[in-house]
Amino acid sequence: TDLTKFEQLFAAKANQKGAESSKKIRSDFNNFYTNGVKMAHAYIEGGPPMGNKLMLEFDQASLALQNSLKPFIKVQLDEMDAAVEKAKSDANNARSVGLILGLLVLAVSALVARFTVLSITRPLSQMQTVISQVDKDSDFTVHVRVDSTDEVGQTAQAFNRLMDKLGEIIMHTRASIEGIAVASQELNQSIVMVTQGSRQQSEATLDAVSSAQALSSAMSDMS
Repeated sequence: TDLTKFEQLFAAKANQKGAESSKKIRSDFNNFYTNGVKMAHAYIEGGPPMGNKLMLEFDQASLALQNSLKPFIKVQLDEMDAAVEKAKSDANNARSVGLILGLLVLAVSALVARFTVLSITRPLSQMQTVISQVDKDSDFTVHVRVDSTDEVGQTAQAFNRLMDKLGEIIMHTRASIEGIAVASQELNQSIVMVTQGSRQQSEATLDAVSSAQALSSAMSDMS
């Protein structure tokens, strides 16, 4: 019966007061039932005169049962209300925890998104700074710091290799230009020396011609 289930529940929870209350209800119910059966037999066997004699005893048993049930029912209703309130409180707590967790997830997502954006934009900003420095100072030895091996890191590595290659090309070009300048200077010096030698040779030739003419004139005068 339902009362037996309550008795088992009170025993499992070691609820002495509840066990005594259920025991009192069972006793009053058995008394009520016994009086009811007795009165019913009296009505059947002796009619209303016999049954009415037992009515007072039956009413007293009914009142005793009601008095036993009222506090029991009140306790059960109070426990039910407490359980409902606890369920509401747990639901509110769960809602609050869910809201807090949701906010934490949003905050973490925002931080992750910001970190991701910075991990992409920072190397690109560094590359832009390096390009500006190269354009300003013509210094191809500057490099971008590589902090990752993803696509952005690979792009930074490729940029650094490009800077190294351009630096080597410019170095070789400068060396070639310096070599050409040295060769040109030496050639100019050689041309100057040849020009001076030619001038000296021309002057010597002129001197020889003048001497020959003077000798020819002297011989003509002698003849």
